[in-house]
Amino acid sequence: MDFHIISRQVPTKWANHIRCSSHEMATSIFLVAVAKWKKQLGDTRREMGALWRFYEHGWLPLLKRCKSMEEFKQVHAHILKLGLFWDHFCGSNLVATCALAKWGSMEYACSIFRRIEEPSSFEYNTMIRGNVNCMNLEEALILYIEMLKKGIEPDNFTYPFVFKACSLLGALKEGMQIYSHVFKAGLEGDLFLQNSLISMYGKCGAIEHARDVFDKMSERSVASWSAIIGAHASAEMWHECLKLFNDMMHDGRYRPEESTLVSVLSACTHLGSPNLGSSVHGILLRNTTELNVIVKTSLIDMYAKCGCIEKGLCVFHSMAEKNKHSYTVMISGLAVHGRGSEALRIFAEMLEQGLAPDDVVYVGVLSACTHAGLVNEGLEFFNRMQFEHKIEPTIQHYGCMVDLMGRAGMLREAYELIKSMPRKPNDVLWRSLLNACKVHHNLELGEIAAENIFMLNPHNLGDYLVLANMYARAQKWVDMAKIRIEMVQKGLVQTPGFSLVEVKRRVYKFVSHDKSQPHFHSIYAMIHQMEWQLKFEGYIPDTSQVLLDVDEEEKRQRLKYHSQNFKFQQLAKSKGVENHCVIRRRTDPLRRGSYLILKEKIVNLCVVESFEKDAEIGRVQVTTFLQLPAILHPVRDTREKQVQLWKDLILDYCRTQKVFVIGLEEEFPLFSNPIIGRSLTHEAREAFLSALVADGRAEWMDKGHRKCLILWHRIQEWAEILVQFARDNGLEDGVVTMEEIRFGTESQGTELQGIDQTILNRALKILEQKGKLVVFKGTSTDDEGVKFSL
Repeated sequence: MDFHIISRQVPTKWANHIRCSSHEMATSIFLVAVAKWKKQLGDTRREMGALWRFYEHGWLPLLKRCKSMEEFKQVHAHILKLGLFWDHFCGSNLVATCALAKWGSMEYACSIFRRIEEPSSFEYNTMIRGNVNCMNLEEALILYIEMLKKGIEPDNFTYPFVFKACSLLGALKEGMQIYSHVFKAGLEGDLFLQNSLISMYGKCGAIEHARDVFDKMSERSVASWSAIIGAHASAEMWHECLKLFNDMMHDGRYRPEESTLVSVLSACTHLGSPNLGSSVHGILLRNTTELNVIVKTSLIDMYAKCGCIEKGLCVFHSMAEKNKHSYTVMISGLAVHGRGSEALRIFAEMLEQGLAPDDVVYVGVLSACTHAGLVNEGLEFFNRMQFEHKIEPTIQHYGCMVDLMGRAGMLREAYELIKSMPRKPNDVLWRSLLNACKVHHNLELGEIAAENIFMLNPHNLGDYLVLANMYARAQKWVDMAKIRIEMVQKGLVQTPGFSLVEVKRRVYKFVSHDKSQPHFHSIYAMIHQMEWQLKFEGYIPDTSQVLLDVDEEEKRQRLKYHSQNFKFQQLAKSKGVENHCVIRRRTDPLRRGSYLILKEKIVNLCVVESFEKDAEIGRVQVTTFLQLPAILHPVRDTREKQVQLWKDLILDYCRTQKVFVIGLEEEFPLFSNPIIGRSLTHEAREAFLSALVADGRAEWMDKGHRKCLILWHRIQEWAEILVQFARDNGLEDGVVTMEEIRFGTESQGTELQGIDQTILNRALKILEQKGKLVVFKGTSTDDEGVKFSL
């Protein structure tokens, strides 16, 4: 065979065998081939050139097949043994493979790099890129300086990774100096380089410089828009971020990248704009065949933080692949929404998938226990974290535990936990305890917590306000005045809180006594109407939250125009529109007190379903999202408040829904929530109804306590309603049947409509004993009637 034909064809044949074999087999084939060719060929220069062409075809595919450092080191050893390392092409590929592969080692790559006699810009670019990928950022900049000292000119592949190193280090000054080198090299117009520069400026907080570069670009790409939107997202300029995204979409020439949409989703999350977030979700579905884990996790985070937890769950369950961060975001989202049991089920699923939890995941788990009131479960997970998963608790974990115990009224236990910590507690821990003391009215322990806070952070206004209000609640006006004076002396000024609500893709902002809204006249009118409607429903505002030494009327007026009232009224004004309310308030534990909680109990927990007409504003339905604790609280004081709240809820619900009998063994909407899979225990149901019986607002209908008659009006009150019914319909000396009282035209729209027969009979008996009517029996229930004598 002709030698030239062999030199052209046989190396390729051997190389194909190497490419198609396993690593071990490929190595053997390579060594056998080398041995055979050395034996067949002589030492002439022409023959050595043919041998080298075989080497070139053989070792490169072998190098590309490496899947671990062990395999790479074997190939490297053979190359050294065969004396091929002196070739520049061979050395460059060795450095690139070792530095950029996922399994690579920068330390080993550096040892190869230092053996290259005259490295070019390619080797330096590879090493800089590898160090940036491995977060060896200072080393990347040192290599760049070394390039300059050796007279090796950087190119347009060098600067993007150098800028990235500066951005990750926050080294703005160094980045600007390197940009001057770009001008000297005449590369300032390179599009790829300009995009990297925008990202660097954005991450270093120099948003004006980033915008200046972007505005001066003669040509832009999708990456340019992604870089400038990401820069504004890094600077938390969310409104500008959305404006740029809108400009990009209106341009019509660009299809947004996933990284762009992640930044936009982050803006929607922080601005509380779920409608726009849903639009971005739609863009993603239309323009992307499959969303990656990062994008889907961002969607979950956005939906959870914007109050659309069900949509977040849908995205989560649709994920074919989930990582640790996906589980963390979902667990935290469920925790914020008070759905602790679901959050713990997601955590159990994560463990079943073999994903090891870290400290961040456990913050979400403990937070879920906190928001759902799962005290025992929280203590169990806190111990599992330490002893099963060997995770040392951080300040955040201790903070969750203090918050959990504080909400449960275990103030002394929370205090002991803080004192037993192996590290010094920060002001956040003491602040959690202080807020818990405020809720449970423990002034003594609250003073201890406040004292520690003031030593650690004496400039937080909220701490002074909490303590001052605790003094006010205890009517210690002198102590409250001292705290207020100290606030003034330290120059601490209270910033007004506000509420946000999104209606028809427009966000409204409200502050207390707000008259800046264009529709404030109609909003104020609705507030007055709602106030009277609440009075009609029997609601009395809890003025104890107005901690000022003023009369009751002044306190009621201050509560009346709270900013969340305005938020609520704006929601009410929009009929037939799905609205989302997201509270973006300063960290202030003061204003959201029992007034708003009780108001939402009537108007929010009993959802105002329709505002179509002003006259129908009182039409209410019970919510299916009731998430109050499903068990009796272990702490006495808190249990008493819990029982009182449930008594009010039961009476309010039964009155609005015309319910007269509750069966403990039967499904009752107020006692179970199929959405979150939670129900009141039998013990709790019986305890709440027994409390109503003790108040004379209910009666057990059997000895086994299986059914309870609810008296949302006492029998005497029902008797008075019957008298008023007779007078309103001119029946002072008239006759009416039982069926007409319960279901007749005259009773429609009144509380007598559908009245329970037992309650009606007892009310009639009271009036009969007073001589105000006579009950006569007929041959059937339809013939039974009443003759009034008023």
